[in-house]
Amino acid sequence: MSQLTEALNRIMNWLQEYQPDYAASFLPGLSRQEIDEITAPLNLYIPEEIYELYQWRNGRSVVPFIDTDLSRFEIYEFLPLKEAASVDSIKTINRSTSDGGFLTTEYKSKKFFPFIGRHPETCAVVISDKQEEKYPIVALPSEEIEPSPCCASITVMMSICAEAYETEVFYVKDEEPRFMHTDHVKLIELCDKYNAWY
Repeated sequence: MSQLTEALNRIMNWLQEYQPDYAASFLPGLSRQEIDEITAPLNLYIPEEIYELYQWRNGRSVVPFIDTDLSRFEIYEFLPLKEAASVDSIKTINRSTSDGGFLTTEYKSKKFFPFIGRHPETCAVVISDKQEEKYPIVALPSEEIEPSPCCASITVMMSICAEAYETEVFYVKDEEPRFMHTDHVKLIELCDKYNAWY
């Protein structure tokens, strides 16, 4: 089992124990062929981490809703692949600065593939039409703000999430079962431990 799948399973184990309604809202994973069929119109190189992520689960349904303070590590907003990989979605978040978007010079030969959150606030994998050495994650806060580094990879992001759940960096209170809290000081320490920033 890869580090990514192990981390995802640890997250799911926590959700099944402490928030079973949310655990049940994740959609069944896709086959590699299904992923290829959905992403083919994009004409982009799809990294193995995206295949592995969507073979594990195909995002989650929009209900039940949970309010969070998870600071970009928002597994509750994990997008179904058809939504993440829609041509319109990719075009919208990849507009150049001349179009009023935020695709700066640093990213002009790249594309953003959103997988967490909904436009205009998303986390996206940086990919292109060819195989790359690395596939970092950037946060896209809004159309007026440039992308900012979020995590070195999906594997690093989900490893941080898994440990954050298990060590109560992310936590729920009995009186607020539908709100996820974050200990931000401990989260920074956890990110440093995993060398999250690229």
